[in-house]
Amino acid sequence: AYPEFHDWIQDKTSGKGKLASSIQDALGFWEKAVGIKKPNSIDKERFSANLYEEMRILTGYTSDGYIALGEREKLFWHADKSTHLGISGRLLTIFAMYNEELKACGNIDLSLYIPTKEALSTSLGESQGLVFDEIHDIPRGPLRRLFETVNARNATYEHGFCEMTVCFDNQQSMIDTVTSLPYIQQHLGVSFQ
Repeated sequence: AYPEFHDWIQDKTSGKGKLASSIQDALGFWEKAVGIKKPNSIDKERFSANLYEEMRILTGYTSDGYIALGEREKLFWHADKSTHLGISGRLLTIFAMYNEELKACGNIDLSLYIPTKEALSTSLGESQGLVFDEIHDIPRGPLRRLFETVNARNATYEHGFCEMTVCFDNQQSMIDTVTSLPYIQQHLGVSFQ
């Protein structure tokens, strides 16, 4: 969850090694992007919140898919390809190491957790329909897995066809500032009016 992520980032920022340098590089990139000129005026809470949102975005993509995202699809983006590849690599490192540490402790972060296809299929059972209100508040990774599982099931007509009804507000999100509407449209294969 976010408060634990914020504490983890603050703890790891002052360390040494690949993780600390990745966080420090991400912080430097973020400072320039949001126009912070004075080092003591850094809003560490806002940085952690933006970094956590980026982790939620990252869950929905392969590494290459994440790197290929455009300016409107992620927070940490740069027009210069070399800079963009560098910061994307750092963010992938942070994401991987955060999840590795959680796993080593026997914990999961539900906002970044992606259920297995088997567990999701079992949970769906023989459901004929799913209804989601505020689907934009679900991270991309779990959404991707849900769409894959339902689409695979529908392709084979296993347990009958499962229809999804989703409610979405593109102007409101409890957590994220980057809209997930294009991601949802892509994976559902529809456009919303």
